[in-house]
Amino acid sequence: MLPSIGIVTAIQARRAILAAGLHDPVEALVEQSDQATQDLWYTAEVIDRQNETVIGLATALGLSSEQLDDLFIAGARL
Repeated sequence: MLPSIGIVTAIQARRAILAAGLHDPVEALVEQSDQATQDLWYTAEVIDRQNETVIGLATALGLSSEQLDDLFIAGARL
């Protein structure tokens, strides 16, 4: 059975992003983003797959919906 892809902790999200080799691009994108995006990235305790900011960041990174799902699945396994 696959882990849920709905919500992961912030540390799970960061570890999945690091493992996928996306840390530097994500950090650069967040730094260029608005305050709400920075607040989500730096202070949220959990990250929701359906959050519009998360979807926007993934789109800006060129990730498909399936790739974003895979990141959340990987994060949930950590």
